[in-house]
Amino acid sequence: MEASRFKTNLKHKDKLQKINFKEVNLTVVRIRLTRMGKKKMPFYRVVVIDQKKRRDGAYIESLGFYDPIRDPALTRVDVDKAVDWLLKGAQPTETVRSLFRKHGVMDRFTKAKNGEAAVQKEEDGAVEEE
Repeated sequence: MEASRFKTNLKHKDKLQKINFKEVNLTVVRIRLTRMGKKKMPFYRVVVIDQKKRRDGAYIESLGFYDPIRDPALTRVDVDKAVDWLLKGAQPTETVRSLFRKHGVMDRFTKAKNGEAAVQKEEDGAVEEE
């Protein structure tokens, strides 16, 4: 039974290593809403959180808030922090993505992502010319 939890790594034939796959922690970071406020009076924080955490669990960083009760809905987002987290690979939920579109975060993210790709292409081109 215990042997089924372990797999043998045959990368190095000299050293056989056993890897416990339950200990390997592949986490996906999400940008999502966490509920705050009183009963029947919700407002939400836009937070960066591990995907496996519960909705109102401990989060890594707060990026802003969203108050749907007000008319029009009040939202504040730290655009620079949001773009940094998106560049690091954090995945926004659909609701957060729509909020980010309203604030221009997704546009800045695509420009930053394409800008990095253009810089890398220029560096590769400069290396090839030498």
